[in-house]
Amino acid sequence: MENHAVARRFASRQAGTAGFTLAELLVVVAIVLVLVAIAVPVFTGATQSAEEAACAANRRSLKVMVADNYLLTDETPTQSMLDGYVAQLKEGNGNHDLCPAGGSYSLALGKEPGNMVVKCSKHGLSSEDAMVNWLGGQTWTGKTDDEYRQNYAKAAGITEWPSVQATDGKKTYYLQFKSYDNSSAHVFLYAGPEKRISEGDRWKAKYICDNNGLVGEKGQWYELPAEESIAMSGNGAENALRNLLQKEGVKKVNLENEKFVAVSQ
Repeated sequence: MENHAVARRFASRQAGTAGFTLAELLVVVAIVLVLVAIAVPVFTGATQSAEEAACAANRRSLKVMVADNYLLTDETPTQSMLDGYVAQLKEGNGNHDLCPAGGSYSLALGKEPGNMVVKCSKHGLSSEDAMVNWLGGQTWTGKTDDEYRQNYAKAAGITEWPSVQATDGKKTYYLQFKSYDNSSAHVFLYAGPEKRISEGDRWKAKYICDNNGLVGEKGQWYELPAEESIAMSGNGAENALRNLLQKEGVKKVNLENEKFVAVSQ
């Protein structure tokens, strides 16, 4: 009898502890909801970043195609020309939309055809293209670099230069522009450590864009081994910039989705 009583008490305890209580289930549900709340924005943000990067890469390819045609034929770029290249690139992409978000592309021209940029109806223009587009519509008549920089800041509604990430993803630089002889024909973009529009060390760069094709393809970005002064002007300024871009240790990079990416050599 005693053994039977012990067995019944053991079975009773087992029955009392089997499964989860309502409170335990509520805690588990709450934890799951918190994890979902964290994961969804992260996943959505990663997806949007990937879509923007893919769209930016396709816009860059289209710009190169239109620019190459202009250089070879001297034919002024048009929207119909861009549409033809879009169809061509889309066919090579398995007829998938070039913009993963379903955006359409349009051509924006500056005063010179070489200042063209390709704009997406969904993603707009990158910081780089927005700057190039604005510069392409300007005629420099006696104004200094600083005056044009101030004018751009006002037109773009910014109080500091757009930020971009270094190739290692650890340091932030700021996208801006200057000319090497105070002329609109010789303006180039660069990324330096100074974010203020008109103060501080404005003429220091870690990345320089060869917008004028001094050492290679127009629009190619280069990473300098170290931050360098670009306060060149007057006679010899062009050669000074050319020499800087050809300095030992300089590497080609691309600016993709506001981050510099090394180019495979």
